[in-house]
Amino acid sequence: MVVSGLLINILLERSEDVRKGLSTIKGLKIHDVIDGYKIVAVVESKTVGDEVTISQKIGKIDGVVGVNLVYRHFDEDEARDT
Repeated sequence: MVVSGLLINILLERSEDVRKGLSTIKGLKIHDVIDGYKIVAVVESKTVGDEVTISQKIGKIDGVVGVNLVYRHFDEDEARDT
């Protein structure tokens, strides 16, 4: 399992739409929203490749300005892409 901490920067005026979009992504959990435009989230996935795919989905949501990986933890044997 891969556990990744993300900081997602969004446009303040699009925050409601972004949150709705994020709520549809399996494996993503929002932990905090700072100043209305910085979202602290955690992604749990089977592989690093899956985590990257989720990050790319987040980046495609209208109103997302940036997706920054802050932390990643994985067991090397379990997280290997197959």
